[in-house]
Amino acid sequence: MPVDTEVKAADQAKSPRPGAPYQCAGRAGKLKLLHMGGSMQNMGRIEYSQGVRQRIAELHSDEPDFVLGGTFTLDDLRAATFCLAPSGWGWGWRIALTLLTQCVPVIIQPNGTQPFEELLPYEDFSLRLTKEDIPALPKLLRAVPDATICRMQTSLAKHYRALLWQKPHGPQHPSAYDLTMIALCRRELRPTTPPLPAS
Repeated sequence: MPVDTEVKAADQAKSPRPGAPYQCAGRAGKLKLLHMGGSMQNMGRIEYSQGVRQRIAELHSDEPDFVLGGTFTLDDLRAATFCLAPSGWGWGWRIALTLLTQCVPVIIQPNGTQPFEELLPYEDFSLRLTKEDIPALPKLLRAVPDATICRMQTSLAKHYRALLWQKPHGPQHPSAYDLTMIALCRRELRPTTPPLPAS
């Protein structure tokens, strides 16, 4: 999430506490299959979200189990089984919102890398689809077994603090700052580009 974003106390209280047993909801109690609030078109500019949001709106705006566009709250995300995590003008920050609310992220970001991808097990808590999968999106999401959804929700509950800059539940639990430090240390130990020549 952006560095200056603060998760309010009321939403912190709804978040899983570290070390506490997590009660997986699966599909039970969920009002929608997929949630994607916010802009779906952005003035029709085709480069926005690499065309992903526009294509989903074009094909699935009449899908009754989808929420596409409009304002939203974190509770709206909690009420959905899956949450779309496309890019916007950059990589997008919705992936952090999905972790915070244990809404299984559906990542459709061609050629995109996720935050701390080298450190977090995205394969454990997200679905990665391609633009070619968009026509079959409702069918693909309904086909995900309940056991898989529960496993992903449990993993989201375990890892959600990794994308928060503040430290909910106290300073002893890792946050995005800690992972940034780890990523920088790894980069120093294993540089991906050759060092500049000495002057």
